[in-house]
Amino acid sequence: MMKDNIGICLLSKKDYSNVVAPFHPKERYVELGFLPAGSDFINPPVAKFAGGDARSSGEAVVHNEIYEGVRRLFASLKLDAENFGHPTWNPLSLLLKPGNTVVIKPNLVRHFNENPNGTLDSVITHGSILRPIIDYCLKALDFKGRIVIADAPQHDCDIEQVKKFLGIEVLKEFYREHFNFELEFLDLRQEFVKFTNGIITERTKLPGDPLGYSVVDLGEDSAFHDMKAPCELLRGADYDEEETSAHHSNGKHEYLISNTVLNADLVINVPKIKTHKKAGVTLALKNMVGINGNKNWLPHHRAGFPDEAGDEFPKRKVRSVIRGFAAEKARYFLKQGKFQRLFRFARQMENVVGGAPAIRSGNWYGNDTIWRTVIDLNKILFFSDKEGKLRNEIFGDRKYLVIFDGIVAGEGNGPMAPLDKLLGVICGGFDPILVDVLLVKLMGFDWRKIPKIYYSTQLDKYRYTVFAGADDVEVEIFHQSNGESERLRLSEIGINWGFKPHVGWEGYIEEYGH
Repeated sequence: MMKDNIGICLLSKKDYSNVVAPFHPKERYVELGFLPAGSDFINPPVAKFAGGDARSSGEAVVHNEIYEGVRRLFASLKLDAENFGHPTWNPLSLLLKPGNTVVIKPNLVRHFNENPNGTLDSVITHGSILRPIIDYCLKALDFKGRIVIADAPQHDCDIEQVKKFLGIEVLKEFYREHFNFELEFLDLRQEFVKFTNGIITERTKLPGDPLGYSVVDLGEDSAFHDMKAPCELLRGADYDEEETSAHHSNGKHEYLISNTVLNADLVINVPKIKTHKKAGVTLALKNMVGINGNKNWLPHHRAGFPDEAGDEFPKRKVRSVIRGFAAEKARYFLKQGKFQRLFRFARQMENVVGGAPAIRSGNWYGNDTIWRTVIDLNKILFFSDKEGKLRNEIFGDRKYLVIFDGIVAGEGNGPMAPLDKLLGVICGGFDPILVDVLLVKLMGFDWRKIPKIYYSTQLDKYRYTVFAGADDVEVEIFHQSNGESERLRLSEIGINWGFKPHVGWEGYIEEYGH
C-alpha cells in the first residue's frame, strides 16, 4: 500500500434507483463467505427500502450494483493485492486489526435539497456506498471492535429523516440478526435548531458524542495565526459572533473535536462530489468539518468587505452595504431572542424579491476564512493524538482512507441546493489533497484557485500530503463496462465532467481549454 495510490471506478450504473436497504451485493464474493447464503439475500421475498417502506421483490431489483465499485476501488488501491480474487482477500486488514474502532464519516449535511430541481441523492452520502465499507471492515475486525457511522451535519438537519433515507435502522437490524454485531450511528452535534424563514425559532440540546469532546487549541499552528484581519470579524454558523471570536483570539484557535473520532484507529471519510458556495468544492478536505461538535466554533467568513479586512461580500454595492448592516444588527438582537417575527418577515420579503441567490455570507471565491478552518481540522485529524495534542508524527494514532460517493454528484448551488449530476463514479485514496486535486481537475476546475487545496499544498509544518505537483499524480481507473483497468498520469486522463460552479465562483475556477 502506498500513500499516493488513487483509484477511480467508472460504473455502468449512474444513479441509486432500485437500490434498497440493506443494500446486498449482486453476487456472493469469495472473500465474503461470512455473509448469509445467496438464497438469503438474492431476491428476498420482501425488500426494505432506504425510505423505510417495504415492497415485494417483484417490484424492484434489490441488488446493490454499486457494491462492486467499492470492491474494485480497494483492488485499485492495491490493498492486499496479492490475495485479490481469493477467499483470503482482506483489503482493510492493512488498516484495521481485531479490537480496533473505525469511524465512517459520511457527508450528511441536511435532510433535504433546497433546490426544487435537485434531489437528496446529490446532497448526502448514500447508504449503498456505506454497506460494502461496513462489510469489509467487519472482515478486517474479525467481528471484534467497533464500527461507528458519525457526523455533525448542518445544525438544522433532521437526523431521523437522514437515517431513514440511509436505511440505518435496516442495516443495524441486519448486522444484529446475522452477526450479533451492533453497528453504531452517532449524531455528533450538541444542538439541533429549527428555522422559520431563515431565522432560528427553536433550539434543542442533543446528547452528542457519548465519549464527549476535546478542546483542541492549535495556537500558532493554526492557519488563522497569520490572518491579517481582526478575529472580531469572524462569523460562525450562529448569531453569537462573540462565541466564534472567543475561540479564535488572543493567540488561541480552538475546536471542539469528537472524542469518538480522536480515539478511532481508522477514519474512513465518505464525502460527496459536490460544489460548495464558500469553499468552491466539498470533497475530502471539507468533509472534516463534521468532526467538530459546535458549529459556531468554526469560522465561516469575516464580516464586511475586502477593503476593511472582511470577505462577506465581493464588492461594496448599495445592496450589499445595506444587507451587511442589517445582518449585523439582526445578529445583535437575535442572539438576545428579540424581534424574531420582524426579522422572519424581512427575510421572507427578501426571498420574494429575489434576494436569496445573492452573493453574501462569504459565498464567493474571495472567502479567505473557510479554507483556514478546513486546513485546521485536517491538521487535527492527521497529527493529533487521542487527547487532541499535536504530534510531529503523521498517522501516529489513527489511519485514514477516503472513498467518494460520486454516483450522483452535485453541481451549481452546493452544498445544500445542488442540481443532480449523474456520474457513476467511486473514487478514493489515502491522501485527501491528492484525491481532491484529481477530482477538481476532472470536474473542470483549477485546483490552484481553490484556497483550501492550494494552501494545503504549501504547508511547511504539519504537512499531511505527499503532493509534489499535479503532473506527478497517477491514477488507476477501472471501467466496469469492459472490466478493464488502466493506469494514467493526471495529465493523460481525457475526462472533463464540466461541472457548473456556484454562482459566486463562476468565471473564476473553471479550467478552460481542458
